[in-house]
Amino acid sequence: MPTLDGTGDMTAGSANTLEFADMTAGSTLFIVVGISELNAPFKGGTLVPDLLLDPIALPTGAGSLSLPFILPAGIPFGTSLYLQGWIQDAGGPVGFSATNGLQAALPGT
Repeated sequence: MPTLDGTGDMTAGSANTLEFADMTAGSTLFIVVGISELNAPFKGGTLVPDLLLDPIALPTGAGSLSLPFILPAGIPFGTSLYLQGWIQDAGGPVGFSATNGLQAALPGT
């Protein structure tokens, strides 16, 4: 099963990282992001985020991917981001496998 983990303190200007692992090598990862949970059936799994943006497609490379990012200023305090990865996987239900969902909560005021 592919996995998603994150590090960082999610404050404005902070360095953070998303770590995707155990993915099908040489495939495509679709990162989905939302500001609320949906937890709806999707492609034989559960779609965790209620999509805020179109999915972001990236190559899985050898099966793991580290995505460092700087959290921009201007996101309201206390906002939660919900993230998940969907990987094209011929062995998965309906041709896809999903990572766990991840909630990244920005600190309150």
